[in-house]
Amino acid sequence: MAEAGGPNAGFATERLLSRPDLPDEAEPYWSAFLDLDRDRRRNKIGGGMVGSVDLPDCIDLERIRAEGARQGYEGDGLEDFVAVLRGIDDEFVRVNSLRIAAEFKAAASRSQKR
Repeated sequence: MAEAGGPNAGFATERLLSRPDLPDEAEPYWSAFLDLDRDRRRNKIGGGMVGSVDLPDCIDLERIRAEGARQGYEGDGLEDFVAVLRGIDDEFVRVNSLRIAAEFKAAASRSQKR
């Protein structure tokens, strides 16, 4: 079990404190996103001496659709569910890809200075 105050404590605390309060109607979408995110594929990109990075890939559309159906959405409701989840996922991929790219670029810059 990890110790309180371990190496990731600051990161975890920051993440918890920065989470927005979601309205009740948004909770099913957020919960579904978190569940689907666990099985997200990653694209490993090598960077030579600097190492490699794992960029997040979009959640498979059929997995999103299946989750919506499992939760009881049908017809237009299912299409709305898919559209909302894809929007959340697209933003997640965009933000995390930019963050990872910036970290990779900084690591490459530090490596060149040595």
